[in-house]
Amino acid sequence: MPSGIRGFMITAFVTLTGNAQVLGVSNSMGPRTAYPSSVTPLTPSSTLYVIADSILSATEVVTMETLSGVLGRETPQIYRVRNSTSDMTDSYALWLEEIVQMSGCSMNTSFLHNYQAILEYYHANITGFVEYTVDSESVNAAITYCAGASGSVIAVGDAETKELLLRLGVQRALDLTNTSVAKVYTDLRLKGAFAANTMVSFQPPSKSANLAEFSVFGKFPTVEYKGNNGGGLASAILDHIHANTKQQGVLGVAMGWGPEFPYVENIGRHGAYVHASDFAMDLASLSNLHVHTSLGTHWRQPQRSIPRVRHPHRAIGAPTHTVCFVMSDGDNLQWLLGPWATDPSWFASPQRGSVPISWTLSPALVDLAPAMLHYVQRHASPLDAFVVSPSGFGYTYPSKISNLPQFANLTASYMGQMGVDARVVNVIDQAYDASSLQEMLQYAAVDAVFSYTYGACYSGEQGAIRWIGGKPVIGGRASLWGQGNGSDCTLMGVDALIDILKQQPKDPSVPGGYSLIPVHAWSHNVSDIAHIATTLQQLGGFHVVGANEFVDLVVTNHPETVE
Repeated sequence: MPSGIRGFMITAFVTLTGNAQVLGVSNSMGPRTAYPSSVTPLTPSSTLYVIADSILSATEVVTMETLSGVLGRETPQIYRVRNSTSDMTDSYALWLEEIVQMSGCSMNTSFLHNYQAILEYYHANITGFVEYTVDSESVNAAITYCAGASGSVIAVGDAETKELLLRLGVQRALDLTNTSVAKVYTDLRLKGAFAANTMVSFQPPSKSANLAEFSVFGKFPTVEYKGNNGGGLASAILDHIHANTKQQGVLGVAMGWGPEFPYVENIGRHGAYVHASDFAMDLASLSNLHVHTSLGTHWRQPQRSIPRVRHPHRAIGAPTHTVCFVMSDGDNLQWLLGPWATDPSWFASPQRGSVPISWTLSPALVDLAPAMLHYVQRHASPLDAFVVSPSGFGYTYPSKISNLPQFANLTASYMGQMGVDARVVNVIDQAYDASSLQEMLQYAAVDAVFSYTYGACYSGEQGAIRWIGGKPVIGGRASLWGQGNGSDCTLMGVDALIDILKQQPKDPSVPGGYSLIPVHAWSHNVSDIAHIATTLQQLGGFHVVGANEFVDLVVTNHPETVE
């Protein structure tokens, strides 16, 4: 069974509980995280058996997810790709290549297009199965049961798989086809399951193909978040997590998703942060590359690293307006692990590297997907800059989270482990809140904060520059978001944004001389940024820079908003 606790300087100790190994991880130099880890990580002696989603039905995916989860508690063994390990338009095939390179493990494609064969191969490792009804609450009941039950129980939602398992000698543990998640969770709690739990997966039944592996692997429940407050079961689970985080000294984690503002606010009040991850998969493999090993040192010191660079500054009198484009949504794990690296709209754009672009990335990738950071490290151009995504280690509103000092410490501690030069934290909150931002800025790892308002399309601060402890807090001026003309808050399309920037002063001594531009990832892309940057360059008097240089120029010229 995974311990669910990780730290930087790792000391492992193993005890036995029944037939399961319990791994404890202690840390003497930094804060701990709640993420689960395998007893044995991926090493050169490991093998990942790959299976293709293209041959699986929806119910077969859930069976594979739960099987992968229970196997991964000992060591990761099953990995999903779209269709082929050689298809580099599939980001999960890309990450598999990185995993093999980093860990030295082998991949085996014997079962790539043979679902029955992989069940036959692993049937002796399965202690039982539970039945569920597809597209109903019982799928979450089944996943939660597999997460909390003793032994290695998997979920089955079709007659063919059931018949195969029975033929192989695997017995049905329970029929959950008409059972609620609440009953399963309550019954398992009475048996001692989830007692120390600090994580939860909020998934509707329609998304059962994703995250089931991670919740079963990490032994935490899967429930649907209903309405603004989550519903009775979600509230009970969050209350339990909150009590455990206080006792264990870790922050809680909410995987999956819900209605954004009330969801993130509610999670924060319960001592937890959010990972938007409802379509993520393969996390048991992606997160188990360097626990208990020296791989952490190996991957954080690659042959090609992105150095910390200080930039030459322009004189205060130079007639220049400085612009920084920051791509949004780097807190979104499902996007970062999904199309972010392979879609030509974003990091795979042929125009990336032609103009400065700042990308938001989550420090949690250090634990959850170091392969992704390894890829970014190796493929970043000199004009790619990096910013810590909202609002630090995970998505939260700093003014709302109940344990902000711990969250700020966790964020700062992991920033230096990312392998990219990320010195700025992007914060989203309801409004500017000096006291919560001070918690972030007190750390040497944090040079500045890019302050976004949740309302007003991230640019409610309209370019304000404030100072806390000698460090700048810079607000978004206008957002490249949709095709607006600025009449709807600060939401602007390409042409409207160019027009607004042309109206700004070319004076680096005043806040108006700088424009931080949040770029909405779902409505704009690298091509749009390149077009705007090229147009501004042709107009003259504009200086487009990455996040770190932007902050360096602000610090040098020290403009300040007068309130």
